[in-house]
Amino acid sequence: MPRGLIRLLGIGTVLLGTLGASVIPSRETRAAAIPRCHTGGVYIALVPNSGQGATGHLDVVFSVRSLTQQSCFLYGYPGIQLINASGHVIVTHVLWGTGFFFTNRPKEQVVLKTGQVAYFDVGWTHLPSPGQSCPTSTFLLVTPPDERTPIAVPATLQQICGGVVSASPISKSNAP
Repeated sequence: MPRGLIRLLGIGTVLLGTLGASVIPSRETRAAAIPRCHTGGVYIALVPNSGQGATGHLDVVFSVRSLTQQSCFLYGYPGIQLINASGHVIVTHVLWGTGFFFTNRPKEQVVLKTGQVAYFDVGWTHLPSPGQSCPTSTFLLVTPPDERTPIAVPATLQQICGGVVSASPISKSNAP
């Protein structure tokens, strides 16, 4: 094959590759355009009057509000640590994904603009097994997905048997 034709084919391949990349951005490029929501850029609170209960199970909803000046995203589950009225840690076991009031809710990427809100549920059993304690938590330390720094959230959750709570993934809707 003549040298000029090889050179032309090489240039065409480079151009085609460049055009393809600019016309159809990769998933990684799109995701990189919107940063992850960090602990310092969100406000987490118990949603008033969100509690529900049935057959020994209780559930409440928390909101996550963006405080940033640009859009950010959340994906996954919150970390949760129960704290008692004295400020001491309650042994906490978090089950992600399945609760009595939410079952197998899929994880979704939630993009929040300034002031927008996402939600997650926290559920627990309040009927003890023999020998099991059911402490009351007055605060939760909630860690947004992929973060390490928690946010102290005032929330009195009564009779959390065995310190076991279920958490749903963060979602755009607060419907169970």
